[in-house]
Amino acid sequence: MRAFDIAWAVLKSDIPPYGFNEEDAHEHMISMGADETTLDAFWDGRYSEQYHPEYPIHGTAMVNERELMGSLRRRYGYDERDAALQYMQGNLNDNPVVVFIDRHGEQYLIDGHHRSAAHHIAGKEGIPTVVLREGDAA
Repeated sequence: MRAFDIAWAVLKSDIPPYGFNEEDAHEHMISMGADETTLDAFWDGRYSEQYHPEYPIHGTAMVNERELMGSLRRRYGYDERDAALQYMQGNLNDNPVVVFIDRHGEQYLIDGHHRSAAHHIAGKEGIPTVVLREGDAA
């Protein structure tokens, strides 16, 4: 293993485990107007990663409670939606949301829409987030 790879692994050890479906993230970015250069940077991994424990909640996640509960019902079923909401509001450090910032400063919430909305409805202004910033990769 190269020295850079070892150093990068140590640096990333401060970032909580996170994951996202790259194809879903790509579709979210397209629907929000990402250009081809930004999409290429995302797919090629040309971005840095940084963890923020209280990153401002992204504007696209600011929905009302009725919208969120309807979405949770469709995803988890009527009987499980309340439990899903409580889990999302209480366990975000286990799975932070993911925001991609392009070279122009445009932000794309690519994973964590429900978690962000749950925090917003709970009255919180920040949320644990992994920020992927285009062009800063070493």
